[in-house]
Amino acid sequence: MISTVIFDLDGTIFDSEAVLVKIFREVFFKYDLIPEYEIDLKRFIGPQFGDVLNQLGADEELHLDIRMELDSLLLSLAAEHRIFDGMKSVVEEVSRNYETFVATSKPLLQANNLLEQFGMKEYFTDVYGENIYAPVSKSELVKQIKLNRKSLGSLVMIGDSESDVIAASNNNIYSIFVTWGYGALNLASGFKPSEIVKLPSQLLQKIEVLK
Repeated sequence: MISTVIFDLDGTIFDSEAVLVKIFREVFFKYDLIPEYEIDLKRFIGPQFGDVLNQLGADEELHLDIRMELDSLLLSLAAEHRIFDGMKSVVEEVSRNYETFVATSKPLLQANNLLEQFGMKEYFTDVYGENIYAPVSKSELVKQIKLNRKSLGSLVMIGDSESDVIAASNNNIYSIFVTWGYGALNLASGFKPSEIVKLPSQLLQKIEVLK
C-alpha cells in the first residue's frame, strides 16, 4: 500500500512555463547560448539546469554564474507562477493521508519560496531540490527521500517528464505520469510509468489503486 507520495513541481503542481521561458531567453541570450530568434525554449523546462547548460555547450567555468543569475530571476518572478487548476486541493488531500514530499530540479531555495508564497509549504513533510553549488540528479533526490521518510509502505513519484519516471524506476518505486505538464514521455525508451493521468481530479484514485 502507498504511504509516501513524491511530487515534482514545474509542470506538475505549478504552471511555470511563461516564467521559465522568459528567464531562459534573457539569460541564455546574454551568455550567447542561444540565438535571439530561438523559439523552442520550452524544451529546457524539466531537465536539471546543469544538464541544460551542458546541452547548450556552456563553458563549465560559467555554470555557477549562469545558475546564480537564473536563481535570482526565479526569486524575483515567483509571483508570476500559477497553480494548475485543481492541484492545490489535490495536494492538500494527499497530505492528509500520505507522507508527502517534493523532488524537483528547481533550486531548493526557489522551491521553498514558491510553496510558501502560494500557501502550500505546510502540505509537505520536506522539500528536496537542487543545490546550485553541488547539483544532484532527480534519481538521487528520490533516493534521499526513500531513506529519510518515516513511513514504511510503498512510494510513488508523480511528475510530468521522463526524468521523473526514470527517477522512480531507478529507485524501484511506482510512478504516475501527468499529461498536463511540459515533459514528453518516450514510451519506446523502456521507462514506462505505473499509471498515466490526464486530469488532477484523477490523481487520488490512481494513488489509491497502487499496492
